[in-house]
Amino acid sequence: ATSTDPAAAQFRREAKRITTLMHGNLPRVREMLTRGDDLIIVGTYVDGEKLSELSRQLPLEATLRVLIDVLGALGALHGLSDNQRPPLKIVHGEVSPSNVLVGLDGTSRLLRAVGRRVPGARIDPVSARYVAPELLEGGTGDARADWYSVGVMLWEALSGKPVLSDLD
Repeated sequence: ATSTDPAAAQFRREAKRITTLMHGNLPRVREMLTRGDDLIIVGTYVDGEKLSELSRQLPLEATLRVLIDVLGALGALHGLSDNQRPPLKIVHGEVSPSNVLVGLDGTSRLLRAVGRRVPGARIDPVSARYVAPELLEGGTGDARADWYSVGVMLWEALSGKPVLSDLD
């Protein structure tokens, strides 16, 4: 998308509003830069591991704590608004263990809250089995698409098996 593209301009405005969001379960955005048609997001470094690397090692109680943190992040993201404009109704669209960072401080953070808003962004194959069907088919979704993803992660934590093993 070019810098004169209305959809790209809208995305940049929304990304700038997302950078104002301060929540313990979202990495803090420090700076947003534009280089040509690219939007570069600089965030605070958090030491930890992605849930996708830890999930088989974590006890169920710890995984449930991580999912509660993810739900907190999604609540903040879905409810982002200010006094001058209506709520953004942001959909992360790719909630999966590969987008959850379990910090050494014991707090989990949902990654890519800004990056997933790109119109027409492709779904990472690693995340595909967690993404709501309407998003996989190229459609739009609402907050329920993100709740679906958390539900898949919960099901896998409880059962110990992937929901859709044919996508591995």
